[in-house]
Amino acid sequence: ILMAALILCLFMLKANRLVVALSVIWCIDMVAATQFNIYGTVVSANSTATLNRAYGQLPRGFPVPDITRPVETYNAYCAPAFAPQVYGGSLLRKEPCGDGFNPFYLKQISAFLSSPVQQATVKHPVVFVPQKVLPLTDVEKSRGDTDVLYNAVYTNTDGTDTGIAANATITMQQFTPTGIVATVKTNKPAFLTVLQNYFPGWSVVVNNQPKAIAQTNYAFMSVAVPAGNSTVQFEFKPASVYWLWYIYLFSYTAMAIALLLYRYKATRELN
Repeated sequence: ILMAALILCLFMLKANRLVVALSVIWCIDMVAATQFNIYGTVVSANSTATLNRAYGQLPRGFPVPDITRPVETYNAYCAPAFAPQVYGGSLLRKEPCGDGFNPFYLKQISAFLSSPVQQATVKHPVVFVPQKVLPLTDVEKSRGDTDVLYNAVYTNTDGTDTGIAANATITMQQFTPTGIVATVKTNKPAFLTVLQNYFPGWSVVVNNQPKAIAQTNYAFMSVAVPAGNSTVQFEFKPASVYWLWYIYLFSYTAMAIALLLYRYKATRELN
């Protein structure tokens, strides 16, 4: 309503066409931005001030989670050391937090929650090494076999090695919504699995070498690591966000230059 009133006032004041055009573009941009972000917006019956006060009491930053504790014991409202999802690093759903990472729900989570691997997966900590890596097509074959479901992860990666087994020592150094760093010590090749949402934009390097991320157990991420000591770094940096930012910056810069040139031309004509 306010945007429509602004445009109407410009017409009534007989503003020049460029000003009206830029105002219309600005209004369209605001409406589009609102619609695109609606799924990442918190909706609450409480007032904004009440919500801000509540979020202001939440811990800040992203402490390293306890990787000895099974995910099924996490609770969004328990002690911060055991609840990385409070900080936006949710395992299944993003919880509201003081740092601005609002809730969203990925489609593959639905497949995970309805699959036989759901209960077995949450018995692991946020990062672990499975004893076996099996094809995703074997999930239904394993239904009811709790030992296999717990000890294996399932992936659709080609050339899956079904014999990977390793006793690994894992040290978590960082666990945030956009970056995960861990060191792994293992006597055999292993398949490090991280219970963070698989999504386009994630990349991983192992010992400074880029590696492929495998989507495992429908919703999570894994990477093959060699025997010995390894440093694994996951990073969420989608190229699309940067391209959109450059386009946005270019568009507004172009509009500003056009407005300045128009004013300059109009001033010269008046003189």
